[in-house]
Amino acid sequence: MDPSQVIRDLVMMVLTGCVLGLGISATLNMQRSAAPPAYKQTTATQASGTLSGLKLYDNLPSLQSKKALANPALSVADSARIARLAAPAQPFWLATPQAALPADFLAIMTAAKRTGKVPLVVIYGVPWRDCGRYSAGGATQAQQYSDWISRIATALDSTSAIVILEPDALAGGECLPKDAMAQRKELIAQAVKTLKINPATYVYIDAGNPGWMHHADMAQRLSEAGISRADGFAVNVSNYYTTAESVAYGQDISGLVGGKGFVVDTSRNGRGPAGPGQWCNPPGRAIGDLPRILPGPNGVDAYLWIKNPGESDGTCNGGPIAGQLWLPQALELARNAE
Repeated sequence: MDPSQVIRDLVMMVLTGCVLGLGISATLNMQRSAAPPAYKQTTATQASGTLSGLKLYDNLPSLQSKKALANPALSVADSARIARLAAPAQPFWLATPQAALPADFLAIMTAAKRTGKVPLVVIYGVPWRDCGRYSAGGATQAQQYSDWISRIATALDSTSAIVILEPDALAGGECLPKDAMAQRKELIAQAVKTLKINPATYVYIDAGNPGWMHHADMAQRLSEAGISRADGFAVNVSNYYTTAESVAYGQDISGLVGGKGFVVDTSRNGRGPAGPGQWCNPPGRAIGDLPRILPGPNGVDAYLWIKNPGESDGTCNGGPIAGQLWLPQALELARNAE
């Protein structure tokens, strides 16, 4: 095969994979001003974690492959960089409660089951999502959301999956009246219960990041949102805090929620945060640890790319709408990681 064609095919894979991801979460948090520590790979040394023995499904098929064509202006070097972003396991974001479950999602679940590997799924459709900002949307009412969760649970009934449940929903609920926030926590708790009918569905409730809210406050919200039934929680979703900072934050939370394990989003935290308040498409960032299951060192169950690298946080710092692939950012993440 023509080598240039291989490069073009690989580029198309990441472009379509990013479209597939629908990673439209735009976090609303503040960043710390302290300089991030030096980036290091973490070596697992302790006993097995919740996900030990599982293998991440890293062969997501293309979505709209005829439309998401490779950019012919890319150099060979940049094409190779984009291809490397496409290789690790990528998530499938479910974000439209009003619609039927995407056919591509159902196909992925079937394909993953055949391989014996576990896909990563992000559920992102809670009512009044993102407080109506960059990633506004979600269910229009509580019953619609519950029905949607039931449909997802049915689709996952015969397979295994790692589910990240509702990025931003607990940490970003300050825009809600007290009764609406209480309802949100109840909806998440019910979602955990429904999804866990299948014990092979591993559910991790989003817990924000080190710069958003105090770990004790987050632990309280997790407790009220069903963490006792969940497999654990997720930290740093769609954000930039270093792995070390995120692990420390997760450990503090874990100690207050019965020792639950957690996963860390390392999709773009290789250089840490850019500065206070710079959460929306900050320049100069880099991808972090590659996705992998860990045998539970210090409570960490896995490093995951929960945000698809190169997808925009929203129309800020020159980026397109939330969830769209932004090629300059994708290339920057890859180049800076080198």
